[in-house]
Amino acid sequence: MARHSFGVSAVAVLAVVGLGSCFLTGLPQGSQPPRTAPNAVEHEMPQPSMAGTSWAAPLLSFGAALGLIFGVVAAKPARAITAEQFSQLTYAQVKGSGLANRCPTVESNGTEVPVKGGSRLVNVCFEPKSFAVEFETDKGKEFATTKLTTRQTYTLAFIEGSLDANPITFKEQDGMDFAATTVKLPDGEYVPFLFTVKELVAKGEGSSFKPGFTWGGEFSVPSYRTGGFLDPKGRGMTLGYDQAVALPAMQSDGQGGQDELFKETNKVFDLGKGVIEMEVNKAFSRTSHAVSGRPVNQELGEIGGVFVSKQPSDTDMGAKAPRTVLLKVAVLAVVGVGSCFLTGLPQGSQPPRAAPNAVEHEMPQPSMAGTSWAAPLLSFGAALGLIFGVVAAKPARAITAEQFSQLTYAQVKGSGLANRCPTVESNGTEVPVKGGSRLVNVCFEPKSFAVEFETDKGKEFATTKLTTRQTYTLAFIEGSLDANPITFKEQDGMDFAATTVKLPDGEYVPFLFTVKELVAKGEGSSFKPGFTWGGEFSVPSYRTGGFLDPKGRGMTLGYDQAVALPAMQSDGQGGQDELFKETNKVFDLGKGVIEMEVNKVNQELGEIGGVFVSKQPSDTDMGAKAPRTVLLKGIFYGKVVNA
Repeated sequence: MARHSFGVSAVAVLAVVGLGSCFLTGLPQGSQPPRTAPNAVEHEMPQPSMAGTSWAAPLLSFGAALGLIFGVVAAKPARAITAEQFSQLTYAQVKGSGLANRCPTVESNGTEVPVKGGSRLVNVCFEPKSFAVEFETDKGKEFATTKLTTRQTYTLAFIEGSLDANPITFKEQDGMDFAATTVKLPDGEYVPFLFTVKELVAKGEGSSFKPGFTWGGEFSVPSYRTGGFLDPKGRGMTLGYDQAVALPAMQSDGQGGQDELFKETNKVFDLGKGVIEMEVNKAFSRTSHAVSGRPVNQELGEIGGVFVSKQPSDTDMGAKAPRTVLLKVAVLAVVGVGSCFLTGLPQGSQPPRAAPNAVEHEMPQPSMAGTSWAAPLLSFGAALGLIFGVVAAKPARAITAEQFSQLTYAQVKGSGLANRCPTVESNGTEVPVKGGSRLVNVCFEPKSFAVEFETDKGKEFATTKLTTRQTYTLAFIEGSLDANPITFKEQDGMDFAATTVKLPDGEYVPFLFTVKELVAKGEGSSFKPGFTWGGEFSVPSYRTGGFLDPKGRGMTLGYDQAVALPAMQSDGQGGQDELFKETNKVFDLGKGVIEMEVNKVNQELGEIGGVFVSKQPSDTDMGAKAPRTVLLKGIFYGKVVNA
């Protein structure tokens, strides 16, 4: 299928206008929160042309117009925050505040930032401030102001690439350089697009960045969707395709529906082109002799300014013509000979490490037989006590909740600490539970994963290799807490994590690590070392109906089959019988059991910590195969808040 042209006549444009990045949390007392830049500048900013293959002409023609809006776009000091100030904020101040979606601002210092051979542009950030989409009217094509429907995940950040001088040339190489975004037109139409600067090559005459410097270039715009959207499991690579299964019910006649929905079924991976133009309005240059306690001596510089970007919207993989999206925004970049910021834990401190896996064979294995968890819980109490000394992390390998809250966002980001549970410093003998209490900030961090399999001697558990990245810890879980007996009912939080492990024979076992709807009980009215408790929880299906029908079209058009393996079903009989389980999908809801024992309490802070053993079923491929039993062992943390 021929690729669409992404000229102005065929595309929708998104425009972003704005100030520098602003922060609402963690500013010094007396500071004012930032505000969004006024939309009045929208019609004053240039609109880069996408016609032809060259961006140079429209870039130069818009230079004068860009200069007019700097006074409006420049952020006031009380409403913005610099990269240095941002690095001093704690993780707790940044988390959930929206600050991670903001670009820092630049404090002017000096007249220019020189670019030398071998330089790099790092920590580049693009934050849209306004979005406009092109549409047809009686008077021709116009841009309509839109409403952003995407949450605060649309900023591009941590982008970097090579930087040369004479002319200044930036080649984008890495970073968070795309963000799936959706806006809403005044008539209610939604316009999805992939905001991106992938493979950007931006040029501008000169050898230094200074206020008024203009530069820009073209970039690639990948398809909003990929082939995995239609074939999530990639089976077609082996079995072949007889159709792109988007609307199977209307294709069942084999002719009319196919013709009617040709574009819907004949999917293509569209690769478009976008253009961006930028102008620097602030520059900051300095020589750094020490960064985070490490001796370095390098030229560092920050630049900030505004940008206007024009790119095509989503084409539904070739099913419709793209719109033109115009974005106008603020931009920040850091220039340096090497890495500009070397952040980490305070000097002298060591990052935490995972607890040793040696406890795996010493920890109990809870039973899932029957419907009661009480018997296996009591039988494993004594065995749990044996492993506490082994599981407890050494001081150099652990971090408390209080210490964690003092770390900056830059220290936590990319370090793996967000996947760790805090440890508890023993203080006191017990944490009492009163009526109306709550257990908050509950965290479960697995340390070992085992999967049950059949052998000549019966069923055994095999040690596995974790293939999921550091996103498998459950955190921020909370619920009601009653006493006599202590009863915890899970109600909210990050209570599930899609996880995959690999068996020694190479088989992958996906499962949904979870404690959803956990009801854990234990005799008593206070938490103390040696206290045991546990209960059952629900294990939802690893996949949902949206996995087979991502766009939910079957709700309107109906289904004649669950389209998992269409090529082998084309005979209408044999393939259907052979692959009945693959096509007759169900939403399995399983049960798991968890047992915990407290080994540390902090009476003053209300914190408890200990170990857990959890047993639950693995993924069934929506009923296509029998689940395996997954055994997890690790540590947990929680905080009691009495009413």
